[in-house]
Amino acid sequence: MQTSAGRRVFYVKNCLIIKHALPFGKSLLYSPRPIITDEKKLNELAHKIAAIAKQEKAIFWKIDGIPKLRITNYKLLNSSTLQYPETFILDLSKTEDELLKNMKPKTRYNIGLARKKNITIRWSQNSRDIPLFYKLLDETANRQKIAIHKMQHYKNILSIFAKKNAAALGIAYYEDKPVAANLVTFYGDAATYLHGGTEHSHRNLMAPYLLQWETIQEAKQRGLRFYDLGGVAVHGGKIKEWAGITRFKEGFGGTLTDMGETYDVVFNRAWYALYKYCIRLKRIKFMHMKQWIALINYIGQLRLYSTIDIFIIICSQYQLLLGSNIIKYGLFGRI
Repeated sequence: MQTSAGRRVFYVKNCLIIKHALPFGKSLLYSPRPIITDEKKLNELAHKIAAIAKQEKAIFWKIDGIPKLRITNYKLLNSSTLQYPETFILDLSKTEDELLKNMKPKTRYNIGLARKKNITIRWSQNSRDIPLFYKLLDETANRQKIAIHKMQHYKNILSIFAKKNAAALGIAYYEDKPVAANLVTFYGDAATYLHGGTEHSHRNLMAPYLLQWETIQEAKQRGLRFYDLGGVAVHGGKIKEWAGITRFKEGFGGTLTDMGETYDVVFNRAWYALYKYCIRLKRIKFMHMKQWIALINYIGQLRLYSTIDIFIIICSQYQLLLGSNIIKYGLFGRI
């Protein structure tokens, strides 16, 4: 377990668990796309994470991108995803020649062009290189108008996974200047492209193409079976906003894959009911008495507390709730 930037990060059996604070001393635990392929592993993880949840006062554990499975002892509910549900996956059992042949001609051309421009790639597991990576990521985020985490978030990922040789930064250089950088994990049987940034002024060098190709080669050398190119938008919402990144990743010839469902493993049903109800009300600036009564009745349906008990619990937090900015920005914030 590590603590930094106000968040605790746990690592249980190749599963990353991030604690997110909630009001009233509560929290939630979140795992972005862990490798869970069967019910036995899910139940083993849930048992271990339940102990963490008790210690951290976590209401539930959110899991992104797993197949539909059953769980014992806890409530498993479908939930909204925090990751995009589609990705392109490359089969690394193919030879390098086969992989190149399956790419779009423009992608192969850009890989060759980057080589001709003398782009070089360096791999690093040193968190001191995160500021370099973050500068490129931040420039890209501002250019594309997307939100990113604070720098410490990426330091956490690299430092935790690198201890097991399961993550690295790939940095592309032109004349000793970094022009592109990716954060990649290598665990289980797959490499996964998590985040990346590029310098716009050197976009004609096509460094991101060579960086992805050398990531594929690195994953093959490690004996991994798959390379996950990360989120794309082929179906559903955000197709227009994600058109550029989707087109870039599609060029490498992977198979479009649905990444599975998102679930909440509930440890405290009463608080979970309160959480879900407040999420639905998060855009209001004031909760009227009718809404408080509806909230009490909603939680009371679980029959874990009496209506009077729930009313006392809510009233004890009433002044804190109305006196904060929690309601204005969403009762339980954003992850």
